[in-house]
Order: sequence, then C-alpha cells, then structure tokens
Amino acid sequence: MVRSGVAAGAPYIDFVMPRTRAIAPVTVALLLALLLVVNGVVNGAPISVASAATPGPADPPRRMSLPSDLQTVVGVPEWRIEASELCRRYRCAASDANIDRLQRLRDGTESGSKAAVLSAQRQRKRLELQIRRDCLRELVDRGFSISSENGMTPERKAALEMIGALTHPMELVDAVAVLSGEGYRKDLVASESDVRGALFRALAADPVYGQRKLVEFGTTADDEVASVARESLPATLSPAALEAVGDALRASRERTINRAAMIAGLHPAGSLIPSLIGAQFAEADSSQKGDEAWIAIGKSTSYIAGLVPVVGNASGAFQPIPGVVYEGSVLRIIESAVTIYRTEVQRALVATVERTTGQPAPPFGFDRDRWMAWYRNDYPQLAQAFAREHAEKAIAEGVKTTPPRADG
Repeated sequence: MVRSGVAAGAPYIDFVMPRTRAIAPVTVALLLALLLVVNGVVNGAPISVASAATPGPADPPRRMSLPSDLQTVVGVPEWRIEASELCRRYRCAASDANIDRLQRLRDGTESGSKAAVLSAQRQRKRLELQIRRDCLRELVDRGFSISSENGMTPERKAALEMIGALTHPMELVDAVAVLSGEGYRKDLVASESDVRGALFRALAADPVYGQRKLVEFGTTADDEVASVARESLPATLSPAALEAVGDALRASRERTINRAAMIAGLHPAGSLIPSLIGAQFAEADSSQKGDEAWIAIGKSTSYIAGLVPVVGNASGAFQPIPGVVYEGSVLRIIESAVTIYRTEVQRALVATVERTTGQPAPPFGFDRDRWMAWYRNDYPQLAQAFAREHAEKAIAEGVKTTPPRADG
C-alpha cells in the first residue's frame, strides 16, 4: 500500500508492506527502484519503508526547530507581514520566495481538515520565522557591510534606525539571533557599539521579551556588552525582567549572581528580596574524602642509614645510604566545607529594603532565617505604609510620581 502526504512543507511517500502477505523478491526490487527514482525527483523529501506494525513515516521529515527564546514570548499580538515595516523595507529574493510559499500554504488550507489546518499553522510559523530572518540578513548586508570605522553611511544610518524601531517581540527575538552572529556572520552586538546601542534601546522598550533579554545580556555577556545592557534597562523593570533577575540570583556562577545583584540594587523591587536573601551566601560541601591539603612546618636532619659494600681489584669501600629525619608539625585539611559570603548581594538587599520601606534595613547580617521571618511578618506593613506616605506627599505637592514598587 502506498501513502503520500505533506509534512512541514516537504512531501513524503510511505510504502506499507503488510506482514501477512508474502512479497516476491521481484516486487521488493521494483519498490526499491521506485524509491530511488522518487528520491531523485522530490527535493530531499524523506521516504521510508515501514511495516504494518509501525504505521506512518518511520523517518519523518526534518523540521526546523523554533528558537527557545520564542517560548518566552507569551500573550503577544500575532505577527503579520503586512504590518511589518522591516519586511517592507528590506525584502529580498529569499524573503519573496518564502512569502510566495506562505501564500500558497494559506490558499491550500482554507477548507482543509482540522489536522491539515494545524499542520499548516506550524508550517506558517516556520515560514514567517524564515521571512523575518531573511529580511534581517538583508538589513545586515545593506547597512553593515562596511565597518563603522569608515564613517556613517546613509545605509548604515537607515539600518540602525530600523533596528531601534523594532517593536514586535518576534522581530526582536530574530534580531538578537541574527545580529549576535549566525554561522560565519560577524557578531555585531559584541563588535559594533552603534548596533548594540540601537538593539538595546529596542529591547528596553519591550516589557515582554526585550527587558528579560537585556537582563540576560547584563548578567552573562562579556564585560563591555553586559555593562551597556545594564545601563540600557529602564528605571522600573517589567515583571518578566524581575523574574529574570531572580533566576540570575539563583545561578551557579558567581559572576552572574553578582551582576544580578547590581541590577537589583539599581532597580529595587520587593519581589526580589527573597531571592536576594537566599543569595547572600552559599555553602558548598566537599565530596572529596581524605586529605585535601597539608602544611608541614619543621626541619629535616640527614644521617647515614646504611652502607653498601663496593669491592674492586685489591680494594674495598662502602657506599653510604642517606636517610632524613623530619621534626616539626603537620597541618592536615580533611573534608573541608566552603562558605561563600557575597557582600555585593547583601549591599543590594540593604538598598532594596531601604528604598521600598523608607526605613533602615534590619541588622541581620547574613542570617537567612531572621531575614525571611522579617520579610514575612514586618515587610508588608512597612512597604504599604511607605507607599501611602509617598502617595500623600505627591498629592500634597501636586506632582504625580511613582514610588519604588514594593510588590514587584
């Protein structure tokens, strides 16, 4: 039995050979020959031979996986080519070919079954991803083929303005991927300060994906990129960005934790206090057994421990064997445990408490239990009282201001 279909934009042909029937060798040879012919006709379409026990393609067509960053973009408006200024200004041959495929896909699934519609939706998302990235690659080729050291060209200025004007989270996701370097392409975020600045301004204006990505840059990137990313963050972080800061405070690398503490200290929010309390110090138990290190303090005395007789022609002698006696003390370190006290995190914790309560931080030092008890029992009342006081003061002065958020 022969079955055919379309999966992820690529056709497949599946030959199912029932086990209950005997197939002559000639038939098998004809089927294999047909496989080779079809494989040469179809552009890389995967073809499989399956038994009746395993229906469907045994080797399904390869599908381009969506970037993991897209999983963080939730609740955003649907991206459409017609509304994209990026695709209008930077269309190219590659994007036009994918747009044609997308239009044919839409025309072919208007009256299809539910399964066909779901498959078409997945293919549509992948084609839209390719279209956006094709346009971004065209932007890079037009605007940044010449280094910024040679001056600001009109093409480069237009490309920078386009990057800074990106607003849709999907376009921001793809801009980060393309500008950070793909394959042989240059990493423009790390090497070109004007590209980095334009991209970070666009990211800072987006609360869903952009600010969260800036926090990631500010905690994990190289020093120069991380510093610019932290400076580009807005004064008040979005919930997604605060969540990213909390995740960074729970990271395993000390550099990431310290950088996250810097962000928390500059952008105080009450929701970060539990993460800051937990990151003040870390205890690492050693899994190594036996001596980990030793220090010997003393002196050594040499002596003759033995003699080896040496006999020659009409002569004899003795070869001495030296020995050493040690006198002193040895300090052994066995199964040690290391505790890391993070002063950067504690400073950020104190600053966050003071700026969200208007009161001095309690003198609990690195006592995690006392900090958590205070946060549960005392902090909510202090933060609410400070917010009311701040609001009343603003009303009295006739100025509309926003106090630091106590609830994150």
